[in-house]
Amino acid sequence: MHKIEIKIILSIVFFTILIVGLERYQLSSNIMEQFIESKKSKNRLLIDTITPIVSLNLSLGLDNAYKEYLNTIAEQNNDIEYIRLIDADDHTIFDYVKDSTVKFEEGKRSFNYCSKDIVDSITDDKLASIILKFSNKDYENMINKNRNITINLSFVTLLLLTVFILLVKRVFKHLKKLTGDVLSYDPKENNFPMTESQNRDEIALIHNAIISMVLKINSYTNMLDTLNASLEDKVKERTKELEFRNKELKLLASTDPLTKLYNRRYFTKTSAQILAISKRNQLDLSIIMLDVDEFKRVNDTYGHAVGDDVLIAIATTLKEFTRESDVICRFGGEEFIILLPETNVEGAKIIAEKIRLAIKDKVVHINNTVELKSTVSIGVSQVDLQSDKHIETSIHRADKALYEAKETGKDKVCIYHN
Repeated sequence: MHKIEIKIILSIVFFTILIVGLERYQLSSNIMEQFIESKKSKNRLLIDTITPIVSLNLSLGLDNAYKEYLNTIAEQNNDIEYIRLIDADDHTIFDYVKDSTVKFEEGKRSFNYCSKDIVDSITDDKLASIILKFSNKDYENMINKNRNITINLSFVTLLLLTVFILLVKRVFKHLKKLTGDVLSYDPKENNFPMTESQNRDEIALIHNAIISMVLKINSYTNMLDTLNASLEDKVKERTKELEFRNKELKLLASTDPLTKLYNRRYFTKTSAQILAISKRNQLDLSIIMLDVDEFKRVNDTYGHAVGDDVLIAIATTLKEFTRESDVICRFGGEEFIILLPETNVEGAKIIAEKIRLAIKDKVVHINNTVELKSTVSIGVSQVDLQSDKHIETSIHRADKALYEAKETGKDKVCIYHN
């Protein structure tokens, strides 16, 4: 009986430690893996957000702009320890270090390191490489919390097992049922069959002690689940914020800040796509180019603020006479361009005339005393779907027609003729 008692006690001890240990190990592993994956996802999203802005600034030679932008990113993200920007010749052109004790480790790659090549969005040439190192504090805090919970869980488990063993030795004859209940317990399913005993004997104490142990194990497991869920929510919230900021930056990069029309960069990108669609479906495509007449005189006479009001008024008029499918851009200082899908040159001329007349009737008030009217010269051309390989060819023809309108009296619409 004594050997059987020892074997059963040892079996219960080992079984409990195994179940608790495996469950704890599995939970810890899952939490750490999810933390690392979410951290990687956050870091990658941040570097994917940074690189288009830095690429644009590098392409334009705006050194101060990208440096100021990277410093701002570092200030807004407290977990960034350093940022290094290396040009195509392997020269460091920007180096941000939050703490002087943090050293750059060449070739280091872990979840808190993130790097990416920065390429020109137009030429696809490599401009530079960027390397970010993030703080390990969140990871270390997670490990410490995990370790403390594990220690507490182990301590409670060992303490309760000790009490259980001492009591079970005194009343071994009652342990058969209790052993079967314990062995049937699965922490994953939380299928513990025992209910609290109202007795006051030793078996009842052991019985209730085991119930208490299981409840505490479940409590610590729930704490870990809650911690993990909280971490996931924070990562999702940060991810949504970065996605929103990224959309804002993309919109700013494609919009003229004064007129709120698309800018020339956006037109170059979009017009190539529209040309390809028009060629594929054999749909007419026309271009309208217009330039404000005597605009320099307006700026010289009334000032640039009034000139800006004139450009804004013209931009508003262009929106009124175009469709959602049309692409309106501010092409230069006082020059605008409209891309008209599914429109031939005659249709484009009609639209151009309406725009010209509407702008001519448009009044810009200066200090509520002076009424200023402007006129525009307009050139119209139709894309030759058979021979025009690039949209620039059609733009050049529209520009010639615009020049003709300027040279023959202004305030008129001219169509390009071969």
